[in-house]
Amino acid sequence: MKTFRIVLSDEAREVFEHLNKGAVHSKTDRMILNGIKQKIELIRQDIVDHKDYNKLFGYRKR
Repeated sequence: MKTFRIVLSDEAREVFEHLNKGAVHSKTDRMILNGIKQKIELIRQDIVDHKDYNKLFGYRKR
């Protein structure tokens, strides 16, 4: 399996860390953090499992 690394800007990293700390007590922080993690997973699937990603979203070769 291919490995990949997510690189965030300084501001985005601060927000991500803040959401991680607040997700224990705040439902809003938890929802935003889950959305970010789902977006990261979509990007990972596009990079790592490109054929499965294309099949999932109905893309076809031209």
